[in-house]
Amino acid sequence: MNNKNEQVGRELKLKISEIAPIVYVKWYGSRARGDYNKVSDMYVFVELEYLNKEIEDKISDIECEIGFKSYLLISTLIFT
Repeated sequence: MNNKNEQVGRELKLKISEIAPIVYVKWYGSRARGDYNKVSDMYVFVELEYLNKEIEDKISDIECEIGFKSYLLISTLIFT
């Protein structure tokens, strides 16, 4: 991942960790491989210790907030 993608990834991980305990995070897809273009999404797999509707909604808000200011569509796949 390039510098901008790494910064976005770090910010996303930090903000999610503030609302739920993270077990594992993995970026995947073209942005992780480095063969992306300007309209490529950022795909993120997140494993949490627990998940409920409130946490899921907050993560969605975080995705939108970070994605909007970074001009990226962030797609997070969440598991427990």
